[in-house]
Amino acid sequence: MEFLNWETCGQSQCFLNSYKPSSPVSGSCSLGRLSTYHVQARNADDISKTLNFVREHGIRVSIKNTGHDYFGRSSAANSLAIWTHNMKETKYHKTFQPQGCKTRYKNIGEVSAGIQGQEAWKFFEPLGMLVTVGAVGSVGIAGGFGQGGGHGPLGPAYGLMVDQAVEFEVVTADGTKRTINECSDKDLFWAMRGGGGGNYAVLTSYKFQLHPAVPLNVYSFQAHFPTPDGVLDITESKVHRDIIGALAANQTLFGQHGIAGYNFVYADHICSLQIMPSSDTEAIKAITSQWHDFLTDYPGLNITENTYYSFSTFSKWHRFTETPAISRNGPVGLGIIEASRFVPKDLFTSSEKIEQVVNAVVTAMQFSHTNRGGGGVQLYATGPLNHPDNSKTGSNPAWRDTLWHVVMGAAWTMDTPPHVRTQMQNTISASVQPFKALTPGGGCYMNEGDWTEDSWQQTFFGENYDQLLKVKNRYDPSGLFNCWKCVGWTGYDE
Repeated sequence: MEFLNWETCGQSQCFLNSYKPSSPVSGSCSLGRLSTYHVQARNADDISKTLNFVREHGIRVSIKNTGHDYFGRSSAANSLAIWTHNMKETKYHKTFQPQGCKTRYKNIGEVSAGIQGQEAWKFFEPLGMLVTVGAVGSVGIAGGFGQGGGHGPLGPAYGLMVDQAVEFEVVTADGTKRTINECSDKDLFWAMRGGGGGNYAVLTSYKFQLHPAVPLNVYSFQAHFPTPDGVLDITESKVHRDIIGALAANQTLFGQHGIAGYNFVYADHICSLQIMPSSDTEAIKAITSQWHDFLTDYPGLNITENTYYSFSTFSKWHRFTETPAISRNGPVGLGIIEASRFVPKDLFTSSEKIEQVVNAVVTAMQFSHTNRGGGGVQLYATGPLNHPDNSKTGSNPAWRDTLWHVVMGAAWTMDTPPHVRTQMQNTISASVQPFKALTPGGGCYMNEGDWTEDSWQQTFFGENYDQLLKVKNRYDPSGLFNCWKCVGWTGYDE
């Protein structure tokens, strides 16, 4: 798995050395919560036979592609895992008509369940097409990302990954292979467009809208803050308040022009990228001029990057972002703790509301900084702001109103004692409380939330939860896919 959390089951585990992950494992070694057996699926028939087998014998099943899942839903103890990673077909359809539909589409991509983001854009790039992938190239785009509402640098311009979907090939819990779209099976197609991976059926093929390639134009800024005298109190830090406030004041303008943002703010430095897909490679300079001038002229900053770029291909953009470690995979052999919250666009409409947002950010950072959480905050502006219609997808409706997706996080190693891990988990869970107070009844992106979330139905699914549950019960009445219950339909699982 990507993170140690989801390989552990009580004392049962086989930890890698967090500092030398390629070195031999010392001490006792056991499976933990990893699946006991795997089926290396190559096609839909393999999956159909597997589902028939586990249903007949009452065996728990799990579904895994890459193992990136922050909630560990692709791993389950005492289960037979369907491993889709080797399903690697990729196709381009210049025109495409979904089965049973009258609508004809242009420029449709098709990927099998095992295709990862980087494999997808490398295939479609020579064809002059963009794919709405995320930041990390090794994430499988058809699984939890493609079915959970995956976001990325093209989100404000083109929408979520689920917004691009036009047809799925799936195998339902009864072992039946189905082609589903808004004409052939509207409810199941709707649910799998944002209701989460591994909940309703096993997806084998994903057909989605591509977009004619344009340059990715970027404003990149990095700087270290002046070192404060005495003990750092981020809530009283003028530089933190000023910079976060200035970003918030510009965020509505950025979003309206399809500019995505990756903003990482820490106790002593900031890394900020604004990304605008556009043939007009100079437009980003005018739109971000106020933000650029504010940062350039702010006294006391140790600026290490303050540059505009234009990347002719997505591959070149991705290589650039490996330097600030935005797109690079994190080191293996670590455990991860996350919690997040959507901040809607209404909270950016006045100076008074922006001040409330700034207060929430610095309060969360200080709480995390004081209580072993690290103190950093991630301010993602990668949602479907310019695509407000959620009627065709099962994704959390709160996505459509979101300007910032705020993520708090921390990491631990194999040497971190269990009681410290618990403290870190409690810290990160509590650090999003200032944002929850600002957004009652709000939510977050289901794949980057807090697995201990009390109000997970509302937070992860919003008002779509009841209808999604009905669809799940219709297509999986026996609960075959209930390995997902670690964060889902029947509550938490040890």
